[in-house]
Amino acid sequence: MKYLQLKRCCHTDKYGVFGKLFIDNKFCCYTVERPWQENKPYVSCIPCRAYLIQKGTFRNEYENYEIKNVPDRTHIEIHRANVADDVQGCIGLGLELGVVDGKWAVLESRAAMGRFVDEMQGDEYAVMVVTNEKGP
Repeated sequence: MKYLQLKRCCHTDKYGVFGKLFIDNKFCCYTVERPWQENKPYVSCIPCRAYLIQKGTFRNEYENYEIKNVPDRTHIEIHRANVADDVQGCIGLGLELGVVDGKWAVLESRAAMGRFVDEMQGDEYAVMVVTNEKGP
């Protein structure tokens, strides 16, 4: 079973929450999430803690992973996205940090999702720990 760490390092009310995702202590990609809104469905990032991750299919289109045991929330997924508006409480992936239409963003999301799936090596389950870190 893989061990994932999401280390959030930049929190903004305007542009969202950005972080770095590690798989088995190796950097994989950057992340984008909605700002913290008291864990409200569709508009908030998830609380910091440990989660079970399960392999699935996003909107019956492509492989992804769902974050389980989020308090009072369901259908929280790791998937392609560029800006916080692209996710509804989920976690978007990108290979680089940048700007899209004047908004802070993660870039090359499709490639990042491919890298993530490859790094997961088809594992059905993983554990992910989400923390707030300081610095870039």
